Amino acid sequence: MRKFCTLFIALLLVAGSVYAQVEFKDNFDNYKEGEYLGLSGGPWTTWGGAPGSSEDVKITNKNAKSPENSIFIEGKNPTGGPMDVVLPFGVKYSSGTFVYGMSMFIPDNKQAYFNFQANLALGAGVSLDATFSRDGILQFKSGEAVVLTTWFPHEQWFDLKVEISFTANIWAVSIDDECRGSFSNSSNSVASVDLYPINDQFAFYVDDVYYAHNPATRILKFDAGLTDFVWDAGKVKGDVGNPTFLLKNFGEEQIKSASIAITQDGEELDFYEIEGLDIAKGKSEIIYIPDVTLKGGINNITATLLKINGEDVDDEPCNNILSFVINAIDPTGSRTVLVEEATGTWCAWCPRGAVFMDRLSAQYKGLFIPVAVHGGSPTEPMRLVEYEKFLGFAAFPNCRVNRINKDLDPSEAEQPFLEEIVKPAEAKFVIGAQYNESNKTLDVGVEVEFLESASGKYYLSLILTEDNVRGTSSGYSQANAYAGGGAGPMGGYESLPNPVPASLMVYNHVARAVSGLQQNENNKIEGTFEKGDKQIVRFSIPMSAEWKQEDMHIIPVLLKSGRYINAGTTTIAEAKENVHLVAVKETVLAGGVSIYPNPASTMVHIECSLSATSPVNVEVYNMDGKLQMRKDFGAQSGVVQLNMPVQMLNTGMYLFKVKTAEGSKFSKVFIER
Repeated sequence: MRKFCTLFIALLLVAGSVYAQVEFKDNFDNYKEGEYLGLSGGPWTTWGGAPGSSEDVKITNKNAKSPENSIFIEGKNPTGGPMDVVLPFGVKYSSGTFVYGMSMFIPDNKQAYFNFQANLALGAGVSLDATFSRDGILQFKSGEAVVLTTWFPHEQWFDLKVEISFTANIWAVSIDDECRGSFSNSSNSVASVDLYPINDQFAFYVDDVYYAHNPATRILKFDAGLTDFVWDAGKVKGDVGNPTFLLKNFGEEQIKSASIAITQDGEELDFYEIEGLDIAKGKSEIIYIPDVTLKGGINNITATLLKINGEDVDDEPCNNILSFVINAIDPTGSRTVLVEEATGTWCAWCPRGAVFMDRLSAQYKGLFIPVAVHGGSPTEPMRLVEYEKFLGFAAFPNCRVNRINKDLDPSEAEQPFLEEIVKPAEAKFVIGAQYNESNKTLDVGVEVEFLESASGKYYLSLILTEDNVRGTSSGYSQANAYAGGGAGPMGGYESLPNPVPASLMVYNHVARAVSGLQQNENNKIEGTFEKGDKQIVRFSIPMSAEWKQEDMHIIPVLLKSGRYINAGTTTIAEAKENVHLVAVKETVLAGGVSIYPNPASTMVHIECSLSATSPVNVEVYNMDGKLQMRKDFGAQSGVVQLNMPVQMLNTGMYLFKVKTAEGSKFSKVFIER
């Protein structure tokens, strides 16, 4: 049922409530099951202004909080939508007090999302994003900042309420009438709510929607609150963060002292008795929490303001609690996640991609592998056309996680990363490289070791990326929609001009070269493999003199019928330590050959266990990849011990290669005098 109340009627209905000027309620029970909500005659519409289309939602009686109707928001597309339902509030509210509430039911293993639009024109700014993840964590974001996280239940109805005091800039969140915390919002206005399924894993029921506004300013005489929690690390088991939050004065009286308790899953981490404060109205003090270590699973970090100025009561109790919930994952050994980002210097929103690729790759170093694929314009100076066309991004910025054919905004990459990194690794890599000065190529050898039994047609792709890329031409200037701060904060781009001059720009993770995007004779790995079996694939990549090798990464990507298996990453300098892999494309033996002692001085013993008669030869290389000695032992069979004199070698590390008909064994041996 819908309600639109005049001031007089609303005052009677909510007698004593601060929400008295405007009131709207809708429990969908006056509509017919199966009819479109946007055609019901009320204020509901769709993002594209197309009620009755695929953007609209139909009334359902399958599940309701207040019988008998509700709406079911469900994603049909991997990239989101098409459903996109909007409730306009009629005006833009940025003063007085406002409350928005609804009942929600989120099925198991499903997610939900809504946002508040900051302005009357849709798409002209988002004041708040709310994402309900499948692990039961509710995250609120303002721009790029996570302002509050808490928990919610699946498979049952719950009541969500957001209460806003615009003048004090307090946004308080409650679930089932339990305060879960509050925050200040850099985008302090609302004009509509947008119910939208981000992808086909989003599905949720909504019932009993309401909002109310009162233009009267709420005066807080004596009030302090905790806000702006910042977690500065990753979300992996064992990660250690040094989070911060703000103690802010929302009242008229000066804050001179405070008592704050910090807990992790109910256990006290710290207790602060802070004296000598001098926090005026609207001002704040940063509070630092040292060395919070994440345990596996759910971590609930809570700060509670117990007293201010010696008093244990203030005007707004909900902002005395600040929660931050983190589901710390435990990565599978050797597993990595490849994130390919569509970007371009011409693209005004692409700074968002750069900010999140830098941030996530730093937080999850070695696990999150970023590749910035520049393209979208013939004037793009870092464009790699072959790679761009292969990925076929529909828009910029965008990203793809582990080659899953689902384009994501780069700001949304962390959650799929966390879901992918816990999957078992089927293979791992050792990467070798050597720069060939004569033909200006980087020769790369990648050893693929299978971590479980496998069979089929695999193939290996190779990507070279470069960090710290600069340019002097105007093409290297970055278009910047965040200039001036109107679109909110974005990693410092809000303080830079549009465009950002080339002299101020540094580009990271830039895709410079790619080989083997599709399976071919040179990169295929076919057959049946046991755990521990190894294969080596070789590449030769032409190198530009403009590329700085010291800033480059080599990224092998193993695929099977186009499906991502795993990837690796190393610097060129690190890969040169495995130069022996460059010159071979052969089976690497997991066992059957032993090389000892290590270290050695005059003689190295080589013990072979051969299933059939086989020629055996031994080659010894220095760590620059140059052959130092070679000996052919002829045909051998059964279990044999072969002796390799090494007294002519200088002190240092050497690579021994023992080659048989079944494959080769490599081992580093230190020779000492």
